[in-house]
Amino acid sequence: MRLGFMFDGTVHLQLLGLLLGTRAPDAILGLARPSLTGRLSIHHEAYAARAMLGEQEATVLEVKPFLLHGVTYYDVAVAYRDRSVDRTRLGPEGVPENLHAGEVVVATKAANMIVSLRRPEAGGSTGKG
Repeated sequence: MRLGFMFDGTVHLQLLGLLLGTRAPDAILGLARPSLTGRLSIHHEAYAARAMLGEQEATVLEVKPFLLHGVTYYDVAVAYRDRSVDRTRLGPEGVPENLHAGEVVVATKAANMIVSLRRPEAGGSTGKG
């Protein structure tokens, strides 16, 4: 199997297919396809796609800004409702202004990694946690 990489360094959908044991576009759409271990059900593939891409509400535990080549980046630790903790390093475009410990945020995840944080919309909850 060939793994491809896009010019921006993100993993091609072929890697997603390798991780799920199926063809990536089919997995994202929740369609069943044969895999190395047999046939996955639509339910299992839809669950895997949600685990790979989605949003989850979290509480900020720690924010550490640091300067790199004149740009401020952030090391952030967040805790989810299930008490699991994630740490991430994000650029200024992925962190809300004046973020501090104790705030509730929505973590956008891709390939099970946090790619951005945002404050939740007023009066709403993601319900995906």
